[in-house]
Amino acid sequence: MKRMRNTLNFWSAALFALALLPASVRAQGIEAEPNDPCSSAQDFGDTGLPYDVSGLLDLNDVDFFRFQAVAGQGIRADLEGEEPLYDPMLGLFDSSCNLIKSSDYGGWLNARLYFTVPEDGAFVLAASVWGDWNFDGNHFNYGTYTMTIATAPLLSSISGRVVDAYTGDPLPGAELALRECYDTTCAFYNTVSWQWADTEGEFLFDSIGWDLPLVPGTYQVAAWASIYQPGYSDVFELLEGENLDIGDIALTGPPVRFSDIEPCTYVPAVGG
Repeated sequence: MKRMRNTLNFWSAALFALALLPASVRAQGIEAEPNDPCSSAQDFGDTGLPYDVSGLLDLNDVDFFRFQAVAGQGIRADLEGEEPLYDPMLGLFDSSCNLIKSSDYGGWLNARLYFTVPEDGAFVLAASVWGDWNFDGNHFNYGTYTMTIATAPLLSSISGRVVDAYTGDPLPGAELALRECYDTTCAFYNTVSWQWADTEGEFLFDSIGWDLPLVPGTYQVAAWASIYQPGYSDVFELLEGENLDIGDIALTGPPVRFSDIEPCTYVPAVGG
């Protein structure tokens, strides 16, 4: 609960001004067909933020919108549906229409994405419905919605690698837990995210559950792997907008045990 309160307090403060700003005085746009597929996205250009888009999703429909903003800027996009548009879904694409990420988190009638504007300043947002993972209209729902794009605090990330302490070889599939620390205590119950190392033993934490962004704070990464003893990173501080590489977490194998049992020096041919 303490972790959730801290997260909500951080983002509530960042978005407080937006919440107080009536939709009637924010810049607004209206969805216009055709805007599907991504290559035919409706181009709003540099609208200034915050910006609202009102739209309608038909059966098997996807709405694509192209925006221009400051490279490296933090963005929050919300898609608020109206019944019967249940479980809408947001997709983020780069200027070449490559899917970067997607999310349906935000509630039964909402979806939400946090991201950083790509280097060329261009991005495309797609509105669809849960299950349409490729954003090709593979869904059977419809309804009206409002999409809101606003600035947000810069996103942060934590990366590193899990290795064998003796050989230095990477440990693919190692289990990792990101823990937030309070008063230098990094307890198991303060775990905010889990993942597994990739084939190179590398990991990247760039969000917590339900695609909520990492907030500045004090963290530690714990790691486990089969036959190895648990390992831990140093406790470290994460700043807003920081992409922090914490380096290698080295895991040691099980302790070597010696026995004083002497092997047989002679074994009869017929047993004995």
